[in-house]
Amino acid sequence: MVKNRLVFSILILLTSAMGIKAQNLGSIIGLVTDPSGAPVNGAQITVTDQSTKFSRAFTTNQTGNYVASALPEATYTVQVSNPGFKSWRQVNVVLNLRATVRVDAQLQLGETSETVEVHDQPVHLQTDNATVSQVVDSKQVQALSVNGRNYLSLAQIVPGASSSLPAFNTPVGVTASAGISFSGMRSSSNVWRIDGQENYDRGCGGCVTVLPSIDAIAEMKVTSANAESDTGFGNAGQINISIKSGTKQFHGVLYEFLRNDAFDANNYFANLAGQPKPELRYNNFGYNIGGPIYLPKVSTKSNTKLFFFFNQEWRKLRQGQQFYAQAPPAAWRTGDFSSLVSCPGDNISALSVSYRSEATSADDNGRGSKRVEWMGTIANASGG
Repeated sequence: MVKNRLVFSILILLTSAMGIKAQNLGSIIGLVTDPSGAPVNGAQITVTDQSTKFSRAFTTNQTGNYVASALPEATYTVQVSNPGFKSWRQVNVVLNLRATVRVDAQLQLGETSETVEVHDQPVHLQTDNATVSQVVDSKQVQALSVNGRNYLSLAQIVPGASSSLPAFNTPVGVTASAGISFSGMRSSSNVWRIDGQENYDRGCGGCVTVLPSIDAIAEMKVTSANAESDTGFGNAGQINISIKSGTKQFHGVLYEFLRNDAFDANNYFANLAGQPKPELRYNNFGYNIGGPIYLPKVSTKSNTKLFFFFNQEWRKLRQGQQFYAQAPPAAWRTGDFSSLVSCPGDNISALSVSYRSEATSADDNGRGSKRVEWMGTIANASGG
């Protein structure tokens, strides 16, 4: 009984996770025709994830069109087969986060045992919707140098973004700055998501709740205008990130990144004042591990369709602060305000420059006060 409940609970969790992830999925669409250009009805479409070998099957309709929907971002192989025609296959079809990619196929007469394989990747022009977006892919995520390793900084590199992020934006949830405006819209109207779910503290007025490790991010998509209707919530930028997934092979990595004031130059103003550099110790370290899950008597290495990915990261920060404030000159502190006069020797009264200071003293009964007034540039005890 307990075992059955455990299995049922695991299935519920997995099903819920699939539903959450569904809001971050893309599609491969296309048209299948014969050598004369006529549509092929009932052709079998097989879409295979090249990293996990997971396949899904689809069929063309009467107009020869097909829609392979609800696909996670990955690199796919698309195969088309129909009796009386050679099999057609295109490899290395890159599907990005929440993207729609068109793959059309023109079949040739022949046996299905024969295969026409296409390796060229044409540039895909987005004509299936009006969204304006850009993808920061996994290579860019890993290669771009980000001060503080805060993934929010990656969103500011897309066209149309205007950022007020600090130079060192530490990856601390809620307190990290997310001040990026897209296409002139308010930054508080942006929507940040992880795997399709909102990652945004609305009560905070624009705070991002969870800041995952850059090493855990597969890719990021920033929609800066004409977002899809299913995104909802905000009318400005839509920022979606996807967390990595396990593959057929086990992979793991250990890493550490650091910043230390020993490697930094002193601040100009601190150096001018003879002050030391503020202390800075920032250590960002962790690990990733991912791969297949084998269930005894259920799956093997070749047919498993269950994968895992795990990331754990530590962030340790010790940061000193320097404060700068305007202070009155030494002469002002002794009552000499002559530096405020533009031309020395000018008649102060003619310039209508008057300075008033108040000094209070108790009367004979210890109640109230009296005002001492003075005119000119020098405040003195005589009031002259």
